[in-house]
Amino acid sequence: MRKTTKGKEKEVKGVPATTAKNTLPATVDLFGDAGLGFEQADRDAYTIPFLVILQTNSPQCDEIDGARPGFFFNTATKEVYDGKEGVTVIPCAYQQKFIEWVPREKGGGYRGEHDKATIMAKGYTRDDSGRWVLPNGNYLADTHYHFCIILTKKGPRTVVMGLSSTQLKPSREWMTSMVNCKIRDKQGKDHPAPMMAILTKLTTTDKTNEKGKWKLLKTEVLRLIDTAKAEEVRWYLMAKEFHDQIMTGKVTAEEPSQEVYQQESGPESNGDLY
Repeated sequence: MRKTTKGKEKEVKGVPATTAKNTLPATVDLFGDAGLGFEQADRDAYTIPFLVILQTNSPQCDEIDGARPGFFFNTATKEVYDGKEGVTVIPCAYQQKFIEWVPREKGGGYRGEHDKATIMAKGYTRDDSGRWVLPNGNYLADTHYHFCIILTKKGPRTVVMGLSSTQLKPSREWMTSMVNCKIRDKQGKDHPAPMMAILTKLTTTDKTNEKGKWKLLKTEVLRLIDTAKAEEVRWYLMAKEFHDQIMTGKVTAEEPSQEVYQQESGPESNGDLY
């Protein structure tokens, strides 16, 4: 490096000196370059974190400041949200999968997922508790995936909720509430509203039976987005893009852990399935 006179830029060997006039190119077109650099990215390059309901046995309640049973927990950002105050989400897509788990006495663990058509075609049987059993002795957990955008103070986040066991009833109630949201055309005919136009509030509530007490999901459809508000239109467009990515298989949920499903489902799922 050589010394320069006052008022001039220092010059590094091999790199031309810069001035205020030539620091940036004449024009920068970020929109024209949108998506640049992601050309080779496929579904293996992305993952969607889970939004789970913390239970009394969730380790996060001891490990994360402010975490409590009944709070929502983002497995990627480690953010927690008060389950009583609730969070607002925009649902984007729904999928039903059957998650294969190794029984606990055989070491436990996730072994992939199956769709409903495959299960029916192969004629798998159910045990006394109603769970599908594979020839290898593993169990299948009926799981409803709700892909959503959660609206946080730090901005929108893409998440997925994997609801099974005791959380299936709230899942079905949520789906029923959404499909009953209608939009009316100019001819006065009603149509189901796009899922990603429906704002939903998620909270948690206590549930108790002979097996114990746990936190159960509660959903409340709030309203449709306001198309007169620019911010809500942006939410809708983001949700629609997220929906398309899911349906085309470009993005998928991260591999579920036993911990995630145990937390989500409550005491009825704490047996041999995990």
